[in-house]
Amino acid sequence: MRGVQWSLLLGASLAFFASRSAAMQKPTRYASIVGRVLSDSAERPIIGATLAIPSLKLSVVTDSLGRFRLGGIEPGRHVMTVAQRGFTSLQTSIAFAPSDSVEADILLTPSISGSVQRVEKVNVTADRVTRGLEDFERRRVRGNGDFLTEEMIRKASAGQFADVVRRVPGVQLSRSPGGFGTFASAGRGSTRGRPCYVSVMIDRSWVYEGKPGQIPFDLNSITPEIVIAVEFYRGLSSIPTELGKQLSTCGSLVIWTKQG
Repeated sequence: MRGVQWSLLLGASLAFFASRSAAMQKPTRYASIVGRVLSDSAERPIIGATLAIPSLKLSVVTDSLGRFRLGGIEPGRHVMTVAQRGFTSLQTSIAFAPSDSVEADILLTPSISGSVQRVEKVNVTADRVTRGLEDFERRRVRGNGDFLTEEMIRKASAGQFADVVRRVPGVQLSRSPGGFGTFASAGRGSTRGRPCYVSVMIDRSWVYEGKPGQIPFDLNSITPEIVIAVEFYRGLSSIPTELGKQLSTCGSLVIWTKQG
């Protein structure tokens, strides 16, 4: 039986590749992992594969292109499993550092027995993700959200990033009672008069996901000078699959910077 492989295709060799987005101010401590699950024989997407970290009760299922995103991962070493009917299951131990944003292609081997292949500990070393504006431009062509280019940002800037976000249709600004932060909320608001804060991603790393007890992201903690593009999606139904689905149902703000 052929062994299961966890890898990134790099020439003729198969290796594990990971990457970490640059931290902005005070990033969330949660880590995440994104990528694809493929058949190792033909590199075809495996639809409906289940990836899980049982100890954290986290799981996700791959989409029609074999893509997945699993967020909310506590820092530390965790056992991750990958399984789909007709393929040998994968089980591996991965060390996640705080705020890691990991990318990996996972290759599963077709199997009749459905046995589990255990892999020795994998140390994830990460670097900043460099992909960015290509994805921004591709999504801008689709037109499913609202977009600000670098030129538009420079014209809208009045010294603080909140002044830029104020120009995005459908976004309102909310200030904390103590005045320590300016946050983006959905224009439609929410029940009982409370702001409906949008989730925020910076350079492919979620810094606010709308989780209970999580402090919304302060827009003025970054300066407009380093921002080169902004995307806004009004709800979970409009956010692109490759960005994943966050807990906040109030919309998602995606920020691209020169450091990303």
